[in-house]
Amino acid sequence: MKKLVIYLDQNFISDIAKYKSGINKNVKPELVEIFDIIKKGVREEKFIVPDSISIKTETAAALEPRLVKEIRSHLKYLGQVSLVHHWDIQDSQFESSLLEYLKKKPPKKQEWEPAFHDNPDKRMVNFTIDVNFPHMKYESNRVESLQQARDKGIKYKSQYKEEMKANREYYKKRLKTHYRYYLHNQSIDISEAEKFIDSNNFSEIPNIDIFTRLWSKDLSKKGRKGKESDFTDIDTISAYMPYCNIMTTDNYMATNLRELSLDKKYNCNVFTMKDNDLAKMKKLLLHELKSRPPANESIFSIVCYLAEGEQTFSTKFVSLLSSAVNDFHRRIYQFDKEVYISVLFIKNHDYSAEKELSDSIVIENGKAGIKLNNALRADMVIYMNHFETLVKSPNESIEQIIAKMLDFEKGKATVLIPSNFKAINFEKSKDVDLLDDIADAIKKKKIITSKYKLNIIYNKICLIENVYIVLQNWTNKIRRKIMCYLGLGT
Repeated sequence: MKKLVIYLDQNFISDIAKYKSGINKNVKPELVEIFDIIKKGVREEKFIVPDSISIKTETAAALEPRLVKEIRSHLKYLGQVSLVHHWDIQDSQFESSLLEYLKKKPPKKQEWEPAFHDNPDKRMVNFTIDVNFPHMKYESNRVESLQQARDKGIKYKSQYKEEMKANREYYKKRLKTHYRYYLHNQSIDISEAEKFIDSNNFSEIPNIDIFTRLWSKDLSKKGRKGKESDFTDIDTISAYMPYCNIMTTDNYMATNLRELSLDKKYNCNVFTMKDNDLAKMKKLLLHELKSRPPANESIFSIVCYLAEGEQTFSTKFVSLLSSAVNDFHRRIYQFDKEVYISVLFIKNHDYSAEKELSDSIVIENGKAGIKLNNALRADMVIYMNHFETLVKSPNESIEQIIAKMLDFEKGKATVLIPSNFKAINFEKSKDVDLLDDIADAIKKKKIITSKYKLNIIYNKICLIENVYIVLQNWTNKIRRKIMCYLGLGT
């Protein structure tokens, strides 16, 4: 994966949400700083913080409804990708390891597919859909039964053998039920699968390896009182650790992981909320933020600005531009699925969406309703197309706004389109010509597009090259005029 994958446990996110919402201001300042660094990394297409069923169920169990809302809100700042259920990861790892053992060719998959619902390297969008999960509480007798095993004082190595033996028996039973159709479809005999389960290859499956070692370590600690959260923590760590670069957890689990060297084995940095750990985590995140390139970069950007005398963008203008960008994307995706174009709309500082909305409230038959005006309709289209909006201060130029944009947003060049632009021939479905005109001009390093005469500002070139482009265009115009005057050409 191109992005740094960071797994934050529910307690970590909960403390940040408490601080940001004002529920509790007695939160370590380093924790807040880390959140802001992560948010910046996510914004710059460098970090991703996936959620999981564990986080969602623990969040749903929070006693404070306001806190639940804040946690969900803060998760949206950090990522729009979910990890699959740990059961699915278990199946995926078992099946791929079985095929590898039998020297069978596995089905072609992307690197992220075993663990994520969607590509974690995908570009962030303006909004995401939140699904609320009910709280699923484990039965308390599990803690009691495991406590009995813990009180016996069994040693780690002996417990590891017992745990691995139980795992082998469990998977052999599942061969006849859960994996029955999979074995049939892959033409694998049950005896072959049983041989694999008895081999060392089985014990090295990441999920089984981590799960078995963590439980063996836990149950060999006589005198420790187990907690319900142990089940969730070990399930979560066993499933997700191999797919994460950074993982936060409690002091107990972090100590066990480090003592077993599982963090080094699976190349995952483990941190707790201890002061020393927070300092190390902050240092690592700042290093990654500085050195890691963005996972996605625009080939070029489009900045739309209000023409003189216009207060808002029209719905038609936004829709036509959206159509042009989408058509261009669909066509170019056939060759490169990681191509993006950033589209930003610049509004004046005195524009107020709240005022526009309040002015749109109407009372009919004693009932309040909203009658959307053109400005609000345009805002909705801008938002739903994942376009961004920037606000221009009175003395700020378009060039100054572009200079503040992030490099990955701008790409090689930025094209300026005024709100009174009328050249898109939407009726004849030629709106994609606009993007072709822009792409061709940037390829030829022109400062004005050939067909629609749009201005281009080059971003990722040095000042000398920018001056050269201007002089080259100016020289070509003079040469054409001279040639035309002498009758030697047009």
